[in-house]
Amino acid sequence: MMKKLALFDLDLTLINESGGNLHLDSFDYAFKKVFNLDTDIRNEIDYSGKTDLGLIIEMCNKHEVAKETIQDNISEFINVMSSHFEKNICNISIAPMPGSINLLKYLSNSVDTMLGIVTGNCSSIANAKLKRLNMDEYFDNNLKGFGDIFERRIDIVKNVMLKATKYENKIAAFVFDDTPRGMEAAVGAGIKCIAVMTGKYKDKSIFSKYKPVLILNNLEEIEKIKNIFT
Repeated sequence: MMKKLALFDLDLTLINESGGNLHLDSFDYAFKKVFNLDTDIRNEIDYSGKTDLGLIIEMCNKHEVAKETIQDNISEFINVMSSHFEKNICNISIAPMPGSINLLKYLSNSVDTMLGIVTGNCSSIANAKLKRLNMDEYFDNNLKGFGDIFERRIDIVKNVMLKATKYENKIAAFVFDDTPRGMEAAVGAGIKCIAVMTGKYKDKSIFSKYKPVLILNNLEEIEKIKNIFT
């Protein structure tokens, strides 16, 4: 039987950071500390489905920061942003999205299914969220892709797939995501996608053009998912 690979986005697919958004606050904090910019990422940029690296570059370009200055300070920016997030994560409300834990348990118990992450989050912030919710145990660390390595989401997906083929030559892979950008990255990488309408996009027609194998209201619709991963 061909191995299957379930790749999950994090924010609003598996995880809900409610009562504010520390991740976005950490962006603004780091922009001030590193570039001395007064930013409001919530209102300045459409951040949904983008990578952290891409957002750093986009915001800096918007504020006319020199390209060389951006490149010279990206590593420091990610360190400052991540440190601020990790320092304050204990003070925020963060929870698994409905159905996510049951789904991960089901898939992780299947010998024919591997689980991975494809997120725009930088690695330290993504792992902090997963550990806070005890979700990291379900994923192979070698099958995690993050948004501080690649600017384009499609490259994150391709990189994880490349690593997965070291385990198995032939894999049926599926990306679970709540954004059109996540769907676009999956399709661009030649992977099937499963749309989860738990983010800001609630119109099925937005996802339909990417021909997802499923369009779910949430991850509690586990019986539909089982039909694919059985």
